[in-house]
Amino acid sequence: MDDLLVALCGNPALPPALVDRLIGLAAENAAATAAATAGKNADVRAMVAGNPATPPETLVVLVANDPPAAVCRVCEQEPIPFRHDPDCLRGDCTLPPGARCTGSHESAVHNLRHRAVDNPSTPAGTVARLAVDPPLALRYALAARPDLPHWAAERLVTDPAPGVRHTLAENPGLAPDLIERLAGDPLAPVRQRLARNPALPLAVLARLTGTTRIGPVLLPRVAAATEAEVRDLAASADPELRMLVAVRRDLPDDVRDALAEDPDAKVVAAVAGHPGLAGAVLGRMVAVHGVRVNCQVAGNPDAPADLLRQLARGIPRVPKALREIARHPNADAATLELCLATVEPSDYRARAIAAGHPALPPGRIAALLADPDPRVAESAAGNPSLPVAAMIRLVSDRERPARP
Repeated sequence: MDDLLVALCGNPALPPALVDRLIGLAAENAAATAAATAGKNADVRAMVAGNPATPPETLVVLVANDPPAAVCRVCEQEPIPFRHDPDCLRGDCTLPPGARCTGSHESAVHNLRHRAVDNPSTPAGTVARLAVDPPLALRYALAARPDLPHWAAERLVTDPAPGVRHTLAENPGLAPDLIERLAGDPLAPVRQRLARNPALPLAVLARLTGTTRIGPVLLPRVAAATEAEVRDLAASADPELRMLVAVRRDLPDDVRDALAEDPDAKVVAAVAGHPGLAGAVLGRMVAVHGVRVNCQVAGNPDAPADLLRQLARGIPRVPKALREIARHPNADAATLELCLATVEPSDYRARAIAAGHPALPPGRIAALLADPDPRVAESAAGNPSLPVAAMIRLVSDRERPARP
């Protein structure tokens, strides 16, 4: 079978009827799907095994590899036993690095199994058979299967390869007892990935916050929490849990307002961007916690113009806060001038953002076209408040022929 048809075998839009026909092309005298999977080309089988359009019953036969394929790309091109040099210098060589065949088409069979495990159409029972003693690359693929049998997942919990445990930790099909065990994994990246598992019990999350740095991110389990669970998290004695729930942007008003007055700065920073917070509340956040919450307050969609101006005047200047202020729809011309007046190299991005703000006076925008920083000038050129006369001048200047 030519390379074009091999590639077609991997097309996810391939109709099921064509799957059987393509397998038949690789077989001699094949009359049915089961017989067709005994086709001679192992690489064609591998491509079909990875196609989500392949019927489950066909995948079962392919993974069983009975009877074995007759040929693969390696033994079609080279005398066996053969292992392709990963650093092969032959310009006409099309074999993948490390491809090998000793007569059993090892590389193609491994590729078939890997593709079958990655294929959601492969039945769970077939996947289970591949989990008995899998090589490393296959263990990675198995760890991501939500329908992985408990006994197979249990083996992977103690897998010596950290990456396998890392993949397993985010598997939404993981049983609660295995989640509990992974919560005690010695590696922080595994525990951090576990925190992002949508099936994570909140009790396990409470344990993780004591051993693992998670940060102010919206975890899937927290995003799915019921109102009762949200209230429990917000009332927790653990500030890490309060921070994690404060990241939500659909909190009940009373919960949101209580978190806004939290004594812990990281909790306040997490809730500071929540819509609906009053300007006075945002001002108190800044007064109590200062630069630790400036960026988040500046990004609140309800931040009033006077508070944005106060933040822009603040010392020390916080580059990220200046960028939030410069793009804020409530920023007025005076506030934007403070953003344009930056002098530190780290503040220059705020200047470019401010130059594109439509609240700047038209004359000021036109003047920024000559700014020495090309990013500022380009932003001003794209400002919708740029006077039409300035636009015409820009075009006219570039239409004039260059002097010899």
